[in-house]
Amino acid sequence: MGLLKYRPFSRARLRRVVQPLMVLGTLCTGFPKQSGAAETDEFVRLIWIRGVHADTCPGQLEVERQVRWRLGRDPFQLDAARMIEAKVSLVDATWHAEIIVRDNTGAVLGQRLLDVKADNCGQVVDAVGLAVALVIDPNVSFESRVPPLPSAAAPSKNAGAVAPAQAPLAATAPSAQPLPVYAAPPQNASCDKSRYEYELTLRGLVAAGLLPGLAPGAGVAGAFGSKGIRLTLGLTYLPETKLDDGFAFGLSAVSAGLCADALRSGVFSVSACGELFAGAMHAVVYKLEPLQPGDRAFAALGVGPKLGLRAFSSFFIEAGVNAAIDFLRPQFAIRGVEQPKFESSLVGGIGYLGVGVSTP
Repeated sequence: MGLLKYRPFSRARLRRVVQPLMVLGTLCTGFPKQSGAAETDEFVRLIWIRGVHADTCPGQLEVERQVRWRLGRDPFQLDAARMIEAKVSLVDATWHAEIIVRDNTGAVLGQRLLDVKADNCGQVVDAVGLAVALVIDPNVSFESRVPPLPSAAAPSKNAGAVAPAQAPLAATAPSAQPLPVYAAPPQNASCDKSRYEYELTLRGLVAAGLLPGLAPGAGVAGAFGSKGIRLTLGLTYLPETKLDDGFAFGLSAVSAGLCADALRSGVFSVSACGELFAGAMHAVVYKLEPLQPGDRAFAALGVGPKLGLRAFSSFFIEAGVNAAIDFLRPQFAIRGVEQPKFESSLVGGIGYLGVGVSTP
């Protein structure tokens, strides 16, 4: 009977799998394309960050060494206008690498996220080195030109003999088997999943003008879209708030809208949001007999700013306020009394504070 034996990935086999994927992913990314010989000689600054559980990763000198060997020149300069941030972390047995390109003002020119299954961080650095080299010069050869680290010299049989001088590393570096070149996908191919993100947030709410006094409540909000503009969906619940000993009023509504980023950095964001609320307002009568029991339709337009702060990993904190324009303004009155017992304000407000999780 035949046996099927599992053969673990070696470093060379992993490089042959990971690097072509990195090449394809980098070609699909939003990094600005370079043209002309003058731009390929441009200097950059490299910032190498070892994040969560990445203390064992090679240092920045090793990353720079690999990039230099791929380019055949030294592209790094401390006062360069363009900066490349490369960060690696280990979460749930998966290496996460993030590469961000910034101009001299700090504005993001492009971003690439990569998840790699590997036994050690050294294998991930190989892929990061290729991605950084392609950002600097998209015409760089896909052939792995990175030399192996020098090994210790073998002990001499004659203890008093002097070891011969080793040849320069560039002359002895063996050339690796070239990798296959993959053609770039069509222009309209959407292969960069990092352009889109999902958000789910739990919120604490306080409303003013919609119900009597300040009405506390709770809500759930979700968002989907690019990092520039997102579609939002939400659920808002404001339990009954007493007007006096005889009446209390509550509100339940769903919402849909859009949020557009005015400012977004690595940890901080400012967005402008617009939402349409639709639901029902209801009254609880303690002493009198209601003549028309049941809910009353509620509809409002909410517009306002939202602030976001990324706490750690995929978790974030958000706060915002919406000016709510009530379209219907249902009236609750007592028979025989001309003045309504309660009517919501034309313009109310909803403030919220929430915690959420996002997936890039």
